[in-house]
Amino acid sequence: RRLSFLAIFLILLGGYLTSWGVYVLIKYHRQRQAKQGAATATIPPSPHDIWFLALTKFPTTFLLVSIVIPVILSYVAYARAGYSVSVNLDFDSYLDIDTKEERAAMQFKTLLEYQKESLLEEEANCQLLDSGYGNSSVFDSKRERLLEKTDEVHHPHHRGLQEYGRRNGRTVITFFYQNRNGGTVFTRTALESIRQFEQFLMDVPGFGDLCYGDGEICYAFNSIAPHFYLDGEPKDIDGVLRSFTGSKIALSKMDRYFSKENLGSNVTLTNVMLNDIDGSNKAKVHRFLESLHRELWSMDQVQKYPDLVISWSNGHMQNAEAADALEHDFKWSLAALGFIGLMVFLKVRNVFEVLAGVLGLLLSFTSALYWQYHFNFTDLTALHVAGIFVMLGIGADDIFLTIDSFEHTKVDYISGIHDAQADEHGTGSEVPKFDDPEIIKQRMVSSYKTAGSMLLVSSVTTAICFFSNIFSALVAIADFGSYMGMVVVLNYIHVMTILPSAILVYELHIKPLQRKMWGAVFSKNNGRGEFREPSSTGIVDADTGSTGIMPVSSIKETPIQDEEVGGQLDVADTGVTTSSSQSEDVWQENEVGDKIDVSETG
Repeated sequence: RRLSFLAIFLILLGGYLTSWGVYVLIKYHRQRQAKQGAATATIPPSPHDIWFLALTKFPTTFLLVSIVIPVILSYVAYARAGYSVSVNLDFDSYLDIDTKEERAAMQFKTLLEYQKESLLEEEANCQLLDSGYGNSSVFDSKRERLLEKTDEVHHPHHRGLQEYGRRNGRTVITFFYQNRNGGTVFTRTALESIRQFEQFLMDVPGFGDLCYGDGEICYAFNSIAPHFYLDGEPKDIDGVLRSFTGSKIALSKMDRYFSKENLGSNVTLTNVMLNDIDGSNKAKVHRFLESLHRELWSMDQVQKYPDLVISWSNGHMQNAEAADALEHDFKWSLAALGFIGLMVFLKVRNVFEVLAGVLGLLLSFTSALYWQYHFNFTDLTALHVAGIFVMLGIGADDIFLTIDSFEHTKVDYISGIHDAQADEHGTGSEVPKFDDPEIIKQRMVSSYKTAGSMLLVSSVTTAICFFSNIFSALVAIADFGSYMGMVVVLNYIHVMTILPSAILVYELHIKPLQRKMWGAVFSKNNGRGEFREPSSTGIVDADTGSTGIMPVSSIKETPIQDEEVGGQLDVADTGVTTSSSQSEDVWQENEVGDKIDVSETG
């Protein structure tokens, strides 16, 4: 059963507020018992504390659950769509509106179609019952009036000029001709261009096999261009046009202003029929239409007929053109996604975290389709494909901010320790071990609170901007706004669940494993000690015994003489200023190898 957007929002908000309500009641109850001396007051963990506890204590399980849930929702949406992804390429439907007047017009149109079908059925029944002596003229007249009324509803300003994809079971291509210089299309140069173009169609490879005819003669063209020629020689144009004023077939190929007083038309058309009435060569016809579309498109780009503007209409050719445009945009969106992934990797230098961030972004697109089912979502359009580019930029910012906030906690953590110990002892502080699991978890909680609040504000404001399109009268715009707003919300949820847990999994499990593997490789290659990351170097002052931090990048590379047994390391030009008169400092490497004693560093 479908739930409304408001119902889903209230359910989620109610669950969140209920958790906090339970927390406040338990806290109040325990504080009251403590005041009465019944027990010691122990404050229960808040919902946020429980969330952080689950994230930091069970990061692997947290990551798997955060991925499995949107994957299941995406699969359910895919199953509801019939295990296929279809995009509405009927661009005319993008202008459909949802108003009271439009709904009334659609109901009236539906009733007309129902009456037309009912009259056709009753006419067939009456003909069977009358057995030849019945009179069905009443039904014929009613049917004609309904058909005329239906044409007025569909094309109130047209006079028989309609698009047909199929007629009498045969595939039809409609070509429209206009004068490129403006004005009437019935000029000598324009008519000659029409004649050459239709001959070009006859010579297209494969047309002869599909041309509608009796096997010897092709009757495919329903064109008026041959009427202007006699044995290849041009006839009088005005005389031919005057003969058209009494022909319904010829009038159906003119614009509405053509008459005896106005022997001119801004447009004319030609219908071309292909012989696929039995449907056995449907695939062959479709391949021909696709190849013909590419030929016509190339011809239009170079303006092969400079005096003529040629347009064409066929259902399958329109779908092929839209599919080509959709494929083009989709390839560019994949290229943009790859570029974003590359930029994130160059920033963080961590493939695992990059894949987790990109996966969360992709799942926000697919799982949003599940929630759209509850919002009376109709179908995907080309607007949704274009929205991918917008969302890629938003998702990249969220990934950068989350990862960078975690990395920035190193600076905050060092500054906090230095300030605290400097106030207490008046000296520097020890180098924090960032590979300590407890420190990693504390850093994650700190960065989660910082990045989460900023991302929440930006995501909510962006989602509201998209959701505001729901009130649009255009159905395509309303669907696009609701879908993209849901994608923004889900992307925020994934950034706050998938990405932080992936960072913890890497820092707590994958990174230590990498260190052991590289340590084993280095030990095997050169027989030296354990492999350590060159993030920073601890410097111990020999006079004061205090410890400072010197980045490795500040120490200039110099030749080092290494003796066999833990010997001396003579370092020249280290950049360390000494307070004594000695010209060189002798650095002794201690047995542990963690720190380097410096004599009189000042």
